[in-house]
Amino acid sequence: MLYRIANNLVDVTASSLTVAPTRTRGNTHHYLQPSTHIEAYKHSFFPNTIKSWNKCTQQLVSKQSLHSFRRHLHSMPT
Repeated sequence: MLYRIANNLVDVTASSLTVAPTRTRGNTHHYLQPSTHIEAYKHSFFPNTIKSWNKCTQQLVSKQSLHSFRRHLHSMPT
């Protein structure tokens, strides 16, 4: 879902996503993780998904299609 939001493939506002400053490692599409003080929110969609997204390689997040992204996502180490 974050791929769809980041690539404007769904009608969801990305206002809760803040692009992180450019990094030298990983992908250039990093998002800042929201600070979480409540345990239930820490494991909700945005904080949990952003943490996983930021671990993705540049090659993965730059895929041109959702199909290609999904196919390569399964080969990514956890």
